[in-house]
Amino acid sequence: MSMSWGSPDSNCYSSYAVMVDEFMHNYPDALVIFAAGNSGIQGDYSVVTPSTAKSCVTVGASYNVQQTSFGLENNVNYVAYFSSFGPTADGRLKPDLVAPGYYITSAKALTSCDTIQSRGTSMATPVVAGNAALIRQWFMKGLYQNRAFVPSGALLKAMLVSVCDLSPRLMSPCMFFHQMTVRGLQYDFLHLTLSCLN
Repeated sequence: MSMSWGSPDSNCYSSYAVMVDEFMHNYPDALVIFAAGNSGIQGDYSVVTPSTAKSCVTVGASYNVQQTSFGLENNVNYVAYFSSFGPTADGRLKPDLVAPGYYITSAKALTSCDTIQSRGTSMATPVVAGNAALIRQWFMKGLYQNRAFVPSGALLKAMLVSVCDLSPRLMSPCMFFHQMTVRGLQYDFLHLTLSCLN
């Protein structure tokens, strides 16, 4: 589930964050993926609740590959200036990972076929949700040890946040991961090669 809402005034473990954790406990095959928020300009402790939940995947935004008047610029190794930072009020590291969220082309609301370019952790979160769905499909098709099963949300989260070490063995050539260090903390983020979807 891709979720892009929260309270920019709080990064505590709120009652909404507790509800997210209770939902994931009660529905173990579900994975809730939350946008970290766009308050990064405020600095540390800017990640918003309920993305502060312990079980969800919290997604920050990186810059993207984009066409400029100087040619193609690749800035995916940099966290976007607006992306909220952790830690949470109780000291946990959030966001869990970052994905491209700067000038992402998306469907435009209230139109039949138009698109729009936008930015924000709300644009990065569906990137991670789509990749989580591909990882879920990978397990359900039996591509892991020739045994098909429905993976738990916790397993999907573990795959997303730790796959930098596992990607050469487990992921398809369509997906690759990057690592970056921001303020002394290591972040991992996932990219899907869109040409593989053709």
